[in-house]
Amino acid sequence: PSLFEKEVTAEAYLELINAGIEGDRYRDVQTAIEAALKKADKLGDKRFKSELKEKKVWVAMLVDAFDALRPHFLRILDTPEDSAGNLAVGSFYVEKKKDPGAGVPFLVLAPSSKYYKACLADVAAGTGRGAPFDAGEAWSGLYLNGKKKQPEFRDRALYWYQVALAKSSKLERERVQLRIQNIRGDVRDLLRPLKLREFSALAWKDASTGWQPVQFSRLSPVRKSS
Repeated sequence: PSLFEKEVTAEAYLELINAGIEGDRYRDVQTAIEAALKKADKLGDKRFKSELKEKKVWVAMLVDAFDALRPHFLRILDTPEDSAGNLAVGSFYVEKKKDPGAGVPFLVLAPSSKYYKACLADVAAGTGRGAPFDAGEAWSGLYLNGKKKQPEFRDRALYWYQVALAKSSKLERERVQLRIQNIRGDVRDLLRPLKLREFSALAWKDASTGWQPVQFSRLSPVRKSS
């Protein structure tokens, strides 16, 4: 298989898997992952297979956690404002699925949640009753003050800061840009040094095979004459 075929196939499967996760169709996602793993074996794409294995472990956890929410969903269907049911469902989306936006409609009905104030600010900004900047500040506070930096909180804060930036005056824009710069600067703490073996280059093999990725560590540099 050509490099192009590998990349297109991997991208298509991962897009399908991510769409299934977004729609809470976790058992369908498990089926898609198994099909993708077989395809990865045929393509000989180790990087694609490694990413699929990570997704498989995460989705297995989501399946168990989501299935356990069934009584809480039924409770919410009977009583939409049930605090305990909304707390359980909202916490799943924020803490397990790492999707604060999906948890907001539930946790805004659960005053005992530690995310309650941020969710209130989020809903207010979304309905026009509050300022997007305030919603950004609320999620930024959860990100910066947490014992463990959770990038999903940073991303939610950046989303609202960008909304605020589009609506702000010239004077306010400087304040918003400073906030964006500060929280983005914190991204460096999440990065790790890359090792040489994690880099690859495209190298020409022959006319029938064409270009193929080769790890830097396996390349043999050749010094040409003058």
